[in-house]
Amino acid sequence: MYAKYLFKSPLNLLLMQCLCNVFICNTFMLWKTFVNPNAFGGLAKLGFKVVTYKEAISGTKFSLGLIIGIMNMIGVLFGLYAAKFCNIPLLLTNRRCMILATILMQMCLQGIFPDGKLCFIVSLMVAGAIVAGYESLDANGIGYIYVWMTNFTQAFQNVFTSKYNSQK
Repeated sequence: MYAKYLFKSPLNLLLMQCLCNVFICNTFMLWKTFVNPNAFGGLAKLGFKVVTYKEAISGTKFSLGLIIGIMNMIGVLFGLYAAKFCNIPLLLTNRRCMILATILMQMCLQGIFPDGKLCFIVSLMVAGAIVAGYESLDANGIGYIYVWMTNFTQAFQNVFTSKYNSQK
């Protein structure tokens, strides 16, 4: 959409995405709170639990949602600037290495070390990303930093969420 419709600022797309998310989530929560408390059971089976307003503002869920939302916003902003300073093939090539960033975050924050199979698979993915983006490696270095910051914010969000889910 950014390239096809010539948006002047990618932040306009971010704003629209955020507004649509707020509208959809509030609609679901309103329905579950005031119309049918048993609604959206099928979504819960898929891992998308719709909560009532009372559950949403309880201490743990509210703070978790706030932290994840802030980290997601930071990741999106890094991603937008990465798209500005990198060409799209190079951006996608570096984004493929997000699993490496997740493994590094797990090692640093949780002390979880990958087994040999996972190391082999990740090394193949990183090697494939290097081969895929080899011709574009002369791009602006600040773009690489933004892409990797996007990877690490997403990895932190994944590790934080998994740590919360394991404590349930």
